[in-house]
Amino acid sequence: MRLDSLTGLLAVFIAVFVDDTYAALSCCQAKRQDLKNMTLMMKLSNLKTDVNLDNGRIKRDLTTIIKILNIDACNASPCQNEGICSDKVNGYTCNCKVGYSGINCQTVAVGELKDEPIVTRRWLHSTYIRDLAVTSRGHIVVTSGKGSTAQIYDSDFKPIKDIGKRFYHVALTNDEQLVFTDWTNTIYFYTVSGRHIRSITVKGSSTVLLGITSLSTGQLVVCYGKEKRVFIVDPSSGDSTPFSAPGTVIDPYYVTTNSKGVIIVSDFDGHAIKGLDQAGNVVFSYGSSEEQLSLPNGVYTDSKDFILVADRNNDRIQLLTPEGNFHSHILTEMDGVDLPMALRINNAGQLLVGDRSGQLFIITYRNKISPEVV
Repeated sequence: MRLDSLTGLLAVFIAVFVDDTYAALSCCQAKRQDLKNMTLMMKLSNLKTDVNLDNGRIKRDLTTIIKILNIDACNASPCQNEGICSDKVNGYTCNCKVGYSGINCQTVAVGELKDEPIVTRRWLHSTYIRDLAVTSRGHIVVTSGKGSTAQIYDSDFKPIKDIGKRFYHVALTNDEQLVFTDWTNTIYFYTVSGRHIRSITVKGSSTVLLGITSLSTGQLVVCYGKEKRVFIVDPSSGDSTPFSAPGTVIDPYYVTTNSKGVIIVSDFDGHAIKGLDQAGNVVFSYGSSEEQLSLPNGVYTDSKDFILVADRNNDRIQLLTPEGNFHSHILTEMDGVDLPMALRINNAGQLLVGDRSGQLFIITYRNKISPEVV
C-alpha cells in the first residue's frame, strides 16, 4: 500500500475516534449536568418544604400572640365605683358614673370647701417624706432622698413594694408611669407596681434635676437646680427646652400644673409661689416675706384649681385661690405637723401631707358630693 493511502486511512481513523470520544464526553457532561439539575431541583423542593413548614410555624406563633394581645382587658375589672369597662386594642376605657372621674373612675367628685378641715394623721415612713404620688389604684408612692429608698404603700397604708433606690422627687404621668429624679441629670421611669422600665439622660442639664411633673401633652416639666430655671423635657429623647427666662424664679424646687396649663413653681429661696403661662410669663406670684411663706416645698392643685402649698419653715399648709391669692391655712403646727414637704390629693379628694418626721396627714377639706345628687 502506498504511504499516502496509509496516511489518509490513519487520518480518517483519528477523525472518527475523536468524534466518537467527543460524543461520549458530551454525553457524560450532559448526564452530569442533568444530575446537577436534579440535585438542585431536589434542594429547591426541600427548601420550599422547609419554608412552608416555617411559614406554618410562624402563622401559628402569630395566631398565639394575637390571642394573647386580644385578651379582654376588662376581665381584670379595672373600672372602680361601678364604672363600665370597654375593651380596646392594647387597653381599655372606663365610662364613669356621674360624680367620678379618672382613668379607672377612681377620683371622687368634691364640692365646696369645709368650714373646718378634718385632720387625721399616722406614722407612715421611717424617715422624712420628701415627695408623694398617688396611682389610680390609690397606692401611695413615697420618696425620701438620702433618707431611705422609695416605697409604695397600698390604700390602707401598708408597705407593698420597696423600689430599692433612693429618689428625691416623683410624679405620675398621664399614661400611668412613675417618673423619679435623684438630683442627677437622669430621669427614671417605673411602672406603678415599682418595676424599672427605662432611664433617660436629660440633655442640656448639668447635674441637678429637682421637682418634676407631667403635662397633658406627655412632656415633662422639670426644675433645674443649678440653672435656676424650669425646663420642658421630651420623655423619649431627653431633649430639653428652657421654659422660664433667667431670673424669673430664684430657686425652683417643686412644680405642678392646673387645668388651664399654668405651670406653678415653688421658689424655695425666693419664698414664693409663681404661676407661669405657656409662654413662660409670670401670671401670679404669692409670697413677699418669710412670715407669709418660708422656704416653700411641695405644691399641688386640686380639681377646682385651688393651690396647696407646703409652707415648710412655718409648719403649715396654705390654700391659695386659683389666681394665687391667700385663702386659708388648712394645716398648722397646732395639728402636729413638723416641716411639711410633700403634698398630693388622693382619689377620695383628700389632701395627703408628708413631713420631716415621716408622718402622713390625711385632710378632708372639701365636702364630698354624692353621685346621686350631682
